[in-house]
Amino acid sequence: MAADIVSPFVGTWKYSEARSNIYSGNLPRSSGTTLQIQRDRNGFRWTNEGLANGKAMKLTYCFQLDGKEYPVTGSPLYDTMAIREIDPSRW
Repeated sequence: MAADIVSPFVGTWKYSEARSNIYSGNLPRSSGTTLQIQRDRNGFRWTNEGLANGKAMKLTYCFQLDGKEYPVTGSPLYDTMAIREIDPSRW
């Protein structure tokens, strides 16, 4: 992704459990969760803060859209994530 292109994923979103159907299996239930994705000099920074199963959580992840694994901090479910750009509107 060229550095001068604005990504539609950059921004801040507030999670609404009432309007979502993403949960299944062992995923923690969230409430009051805010997701923020920002550009930084090396790619992107993902910050997810709120409550998961009633406990405060803060997940952070700095990554590039190259499909390589990058470390995740604050997640009880995984230590790394990999994101690849399919096209400018899909990761």
